[in-house]
Amino acid sequence: MEINEIRTIFLKYWDPILIGDNELLIDEYDNYVNSMFGYLKRDNIDIDDIVDLLILFENEMGVETDLYTKRNVASKLIK
Repeated sequence: MEINEIRTIFLKYWDPILIGDNELLIDEYDNYVNSMFGYLKRDNIDIDDIVDLLILFENEMGVETDLYTKRNVASKLIK
């Protein structure tokens, strides 16, 4: 999976701070995108591992999405 694909998934399906389609903020999650990009290169990761990382990201931002959202994002990233 490429960086731009992860960014698109984050903005379209995760978006915990509600950036939406704001073009000025399209890079807002890039630190998290880059971290996820590296993480996805590991062997034997599963949806729960990705959900745990999304929880860590949300904790850093001081926000929270529901578990369904995180699992949906994880399933898109694991493909």
